[in-house]
Amino acid sequence: MIDVLVVGAGPVGMTAALELVRRGLAVRIVESRSAPSAESRAIGINPRTLDILEPAGVTPRILDEGIKINRARLISRGQSVGTVKFSAVEHRYPFMLALPQSRTEALLEQALADRGVRVERNIHFVRNGGSAAAPIAVLESQTGQETVACSRLLGCDGVNSAVRADAGIAFEGQAYEHKWSLMDAEVDWPYPPDEVCFSFSGRGNLFVLPVTRGVWRLVVPGETLDPALPDGVTIGKVFWRSQFRIAHRLAACFAASNVFLAGDSAHVHSPAGARGMNGGIEDAATFAWLASIDALDRYEAMRRPAAQRIMGQVDRQSRQAQATGHAMLLVREVIARALLRLPSVQRLAAGLVTAQDSAQPEWLV
Repeated sequence: MIDVLVVGAGPVGMTAALELVRRGLAVRIVESRSAPSAESRAIGINPRTLDILEPAGVTPRILDEGIKINRARLISRGQSVGTVKFSAVEHRYPFMLALPQSRTEALLEQALADRGVRVERNIHFVRNGGSAAAPIAVLESQTGQETVACSRLLGCDGVNSAVRADAGIAFEGQAYEHKWSLMDAEVDWPYPPDEVCFSFSGRGNLFVLPVTRGVWRLVVPGETLDPALPDGVTIGKVFWRSQFRIAHRLAACFAASNVFLAGDSAHVHSPAGARGMNGGIEDAATFAWLASIDALDRYEAMRRPAAQRIMGQVDRQSRQAQATGHAMLLVREVIARALLRLPSVQRLAAGLVTAQDSAQPEWLV
């Protein structure tokens, strides 16, 4: 018998395991993938995540490797029309941090190893052979099957969560029709590497943020980047590219007795605002804290409404990001040039972009 079996070893699952063992609980973490992720994927890390990972010693390592993003710049028809300065946020980390997900995972896995916990790979969750109240996980590996009795089972196994499906929890929502495209590449981008840029034009909208030194992520709502590239900007070596459709889905519940969900297993939405991985990490840390004080009956009430709020927020942001046309360009330019001069608007906008628009969890105060 162990306290918690964590299924899934992405950033969310590893945060859960790290926080659980840090708080004195016995944990195992299993992963179906044979190797850690090698792709950049989720790269934005917000101030609250830095707070969450600090007690386990991960934050200093992230700060050593990541790129600090101090501003968001709005560009319209090739001209800078305003900036949002993250220094307006009242936080000891008044910035976003850019770090490839592959490195975030590597740092979390090292922190787990330092505490004597090994990520067990090539292990698949088959089913819960016990009950929701008394889980007995059936796991399968190359050597056969084993059963693991656990007080709690935590599914951090992503959009196609086997834990969620086995528990019979519906994943409600829909995928959007339009495709988005992204590329990580060497780009002769004319703005500083400590900024994220939102570029709007009649040819298309483009979102640019740093990945590593000299490498930028370009994201467009559409199937090709070329029309949205500003004049004079050229692309060099391409490291990763992908096309995707945004889906907004929410689990009907985050807890069924002693079976729990966190991260993409529980909620998935647009990457706008970098709320996906960061929100999942907050799920994981909240779960670990509640498990340590034997109060997991509060988990769903704390995290599902938060996910619903974020989903509504990023849905609006995603729809606005796709909006084009002369009238919309004028509206954006007027708002940027006029309102972003006001300190109150700067604080509001900076808090929204850095995810400091909600109260600190009680366990972080």
